[in-house]
Amino acid sequence: MPDTVSRRRFKYVRHTYSTTNIKEDKRQDIEEAAIVLAFPITDAGAASADVTQNLFAFLPVRNYGLRFLVQGDFLLSSGREDVHKNPAWNKRGARRGWELSHSLLNLAERDGRASYPQFTAWRRAPIIAAPRADRS
Repeated sequence: MPDTVSRRRFKYVRHTYSTTNIKEDKRQDIEEAAIVLAFPITDAGAASADVTQNLFAFLPVRNYGLRFLVQGDFLLSSGREDVHKNPAWNKRGARRGWELSHSLLNLAERDGRASYPQFTAWRRAPIIAAPRADRS
């Protein structure tokens, strides 16, 4: 059986945010977290938003229907099959990820010379609804 190698390329952005005012037993003394969004691109650098991507919490969790990868420090169910919906910790991470993705998409739409002009292709792709405010 021949070996096959698959190569994928991404443009990514990492955003750190404060967690100092969130009380979470599983994240004691953690004052900062980060969210990473990775947008798939072709070898030519064009957007490749034709398939949905996984959400990661260091390992893949599941596919939420987004057209870009999300990596964050999310609290998961015991079987790692889903992100807990209620903890303030997760709401903050989801909110920051949503804000970051929409800021990048809006920037790319306004200025074709933006750092990541290929992000406009994701505007047509399904994106999660804005999470409720986490009072941060």
